[in-house]
Amino acid sequence: MNEAALKAAPLQDAVDLKIATDDERQRLKAWKLYRVKLNRIEQQPGFPAQVDWPKPSDQSTVNTIGFSLAWIKSMRFILGRVDVSHRQPQESACDSDHTLIIAF
Repeated sequence: MNEAALKAAPLQDAVDLKIATDDERQRLKAWKLYRVKLNRIEQQPGFPAQVDWPKPSDQSTVNTIGFSLAWIKSMRFILGRVDVSHRQPQESACDSDHTLIIAF
């Protein structure tokens, strides 16, 4: 639940400030839905012997390379050493912290 709150907070800030992108609004909705599902665990039939745990929002978006690649391109000027303007991702993976790793 703490992870969901940490992930949702900056997205909610962007919505509150009316500067959220469509992607940020969708991700916020997904994190909020995840929190609601967690809060309703006890209402599931078969609880506590059988629990259908919801998946965190990140697991549903890890395969969405598009916004991640756009983010990397936008961060190019900050990182300075990464030029991805003419390259396509060669491979991608997700480490144990749900961090998307793209090799160029």
